[in-house]
Amino acid sequence: MLIDVPTGQNAQRERLRRYLRDKGFGYLQSSVWISPDPLARERKILGGGKINVESLILLEARPRARSLAHRMGEGGRQAG
Repeated sequence: MLIDVPTGQNAQRERLRRYLRDKGFGYLQSSVWISPDPLARERKILGGGKINVESLILLEARPRARSLAHRMGEGGRQAG
């Protein structure tokens, strides 16, 4: 999640940071937070205008069904 709260809204910014920490988000750097969980609730809260954000980018990824290391292990087996 990349998020920008206007500088004049420090109370809202701190409230948002507390919320994200309480929900288990990790802080990477200024305005960049990560979570292994889906962002549906945060999308609703932040996209709905409950907190005034100047910009908001939510990026979500899904784990692959099988890891690359696992597939490589299968390819290395010999029939016999």
